[in-house]
Amino acid sequence: MPAEFLYNLTKNLSAHLQHKLCAVLPKEYRGIGIGTELMRALLGELKSVGFGQVSLSVQKTNRAVRLYRKIGFVTIDENDEEYIMLCRL
Repeated sequence: MPAEFLYNLTKNLSAHLQHKLCAVLPKEYRGIGIGTELMRALLGELKSVGFGQVSLSVQKTNRAVRLYRKIGFVTIDENDEEYIMLCRL
């Protein structure tokens, strides 16, 4: 992910109170660390522009739950289908 893209993304995000972002890696790129690096880069950029925390929702059956926990997200709520997770930056 180019740094310029992250800069433009975080610049636009910081102008709003709540934001939604959906990212999906093609199957052939899953499980090799790309998602982890993308999330760490995004969280680092968000922290650098003043965000203190990031939350997300993820379906309980999604393999990404493990990734989110590995990089610091914790479950703060849940329903039958999904977790609501928070990462303090």
